Amino acid sequence: RELQEMTDKSFVNVSCFTNSEMVAVRNLQYQASRQKYTSVEVFNKLIHALAKKKNLQTIKSLFVMMKRQELPPTLQTYAGCLECIGRMTDPDIQTCKNI
Repeated sequence: RELQEMTDKSFVNVSCFTNSEMVAVRNLQYQASRQKYTSVEVFNKLIHALAKKKNLQTIKSLFVMMKRQELPPTLQTYAGCLECIGRMTDPDIQTCKNI
């Protein structure tokens, strides 16, 4: 399990570096359907990368995935979400409240 999480962290880092965040999201969704994550770091890295692209919907889906994995969000997780909202020109208030 630890090796898989290290691999996932590396994959997310490379995906974010190459602007392929959605590939990392799909990989994370696939891996989460097969195993339980024990670290929130992978999610946080991806949330911060998606925040730079103002992709609140995908961030919301990552929050749902974290809940299913029974991973509590950290302050870094919420900071990434707030970063996304702060970058948006016209954020959907209802979506913000639901996160």
